Amino acid sequence: MWSEKAIDAIWDDSVSEKFEGKMRKSIQMEQIKNIYLDLKNKPSSYQNFDQPKTKAPKIKLQAEEKENLGFGMCPVASPKTRCCNLLTLDAVESCGFDCSYCSIQSFYNEGKITFDTSLKDKLDNIILDPDEFYHIGTGQSSDSLMWGNRFGVLDHLVEFARKHPNVMLEFKTKSDNVSYFLEHTNLPKNLLFTWSLNPQIVIDHEEHLTASLDERLTAAKKLEEKGHLVGFHFHPMIHIENWQEAYGEVFEKLVNMFDPKNVSLVSLGTLTFIKPVMKQIRAREFKTKILQ
Repeated sequence: MWSEKAIDAIWDDSVSEKFEGKMRKSIQMEQIKNIYLDLKNKPSSYQNFDQPKTKAPKIKLQAEEKENLGFGMCPVASPKTRCCNLLTLDAVESCGFDCSYCSIQSFYNEGKITFDTSLKDKLDNIILDPDEFYHIGTGQSSDSLMWGNRFGVLDHLVEFARKHPNVMLEFKTKSDNVSYFLEHTNLPKNLLFTWSLNPQIVIDHEEHLTASLDERLTAAKKLEEKGHLVGFHFHPMIHIENWQEAYGEVFEKLVNMFDPKNVSLVSLGTLTFIKPVMKQIRAREFKTKILQ
């Protein structure tokens, strides 16, 4: 999975061969543990990472009336966390990208993308306090922009934002599909467009089928030039070889391309694994450095 050398290629038998029986087994197990810890604790390197090109999976788009709308506090919110008070809204269920670390793969049926035919009615029935401010994100259960306006999903979300000026509605994406927002005028000002970013080497090997770094930034620039707020999430940041230089180059691009007055947020985060996701990654037949 990590595309590292086979254990017999790095095994040093000269240490344990001096012993016999249980002592030899104990020393061999300690050697294996040390080899594992050495690989685990050093920055991940993609230098010799041999990985076949990812093929787009066969997916089925389906529209059906869902019983409930997925709307509530961010799933990681709890009394033990310092929460940013983000609310999540599941406008679409499941994603067509294939990021190795994504938790969505453990939530929904593989190969099916579900749109709610009653989304508009459910959005109309959300009751919000007009004296409160709400930050609502739509990128928890799927990429917010990759599907465009299929089944009217963007129409419904934009009208929801227009109806509630005390909401900051965030569209979080790894795509460059911003044509809907470039083609439409008189959009509400409380829309926020954010991109999840990583160095291109991480995108190439872990964020399969997504837009390249430059494609994401170009799309963000187009919306900024149209007067929209944009933002960027470095989440997850990956401990790769020469990570300071790799992430520094991305930061420099942001500084050179965007006016700080138009950038609403820049967030940093680590991998947030849950056990079902780790189990799913290990069960899949692909190579990744994420669990190293």
